[in-house]
Amino acid sequence: MRILNNIDSRHFNELKGLVAGADELHIVSPFLMESFDVFFDEIIANSEVKRVVLVTKLKDNDPDLLKKENSLHSFLINCVTNSVAFRVHVDDQLHGKIYIAHMNGVPIRGIITSANFTDSGLNQNHEWGVLVEDQEALKKVIADIGKVSSHALTRKELQGVIENIDSYAKNAEVHKVPKFELEVGHLFKKKTVEPKSDVRYFIKPVGSSERPFATTRKLNSDFEKMHFSRRPTVIAASTP
Repeated sequence: MRILNNIDSRHFNELKGLVAGADELHIVSPFLMESFDVFFDEIIANSEVKRVVLVTKLKDNDPDLLKKENSLHSFLINCVTNSVAFRVHVDDQLHGKIYIAHMNGVPIRGIITSANFTDSGLNQNHEWGVLVEDQEALKKVIADIGKVSSHALTRKELQGVIENIDSYAKNAEVHKVPKFELEVGHLFKKKTVEPKSDVRYFIKPVGSSERPFATTRKLNSDFEKMHFSRRPTVIAASTP
């Protein structure tokens, strides 16, 4: 098992390694990138993958359906253009994000992560996941997904979903979410990623069993007294 993140690397790059030596890829994600072009151009086209199984949400009355029209259309077009077989399953309770590569019907490695199959999830957001190479564990995951997701949509059903969303978007008045203007970032100091240092921080307790913190004491007036320049002798050192 190996820990993955979008800080030292990118989930998108990890997918390139995931499909090495694989002929099938399972993508399980509630949210999808609206265009699959880059994914197919940079990952699928440079691999031996000939089949993609997609599991996602298509929840009724969910605004995300408007984005799913573009996602599913792009997925379908790219599969056809690249001669990649495909299946699409639906799980409207889906929250997990899982990517599993297969060879000859056997899972060879997978990623279980917080990263959605979106540009932000795979490249930008602070996401963490694990690379799993335990075949039996991956088989169990696949079996569980099969229990809760729909049967594969037919080509006609998939096209029907795309056309129905498109028709709604064209003929109904789709209200845009009003711009929300509320800023709080200026009220606190935002953390920036800095190189590790040898600086250590210590915590000094306020009060003790012999001298408890009185309810009449004001924390603000005592705050200056809480700072100290030498290492306390009764509290173990710790790093941030």
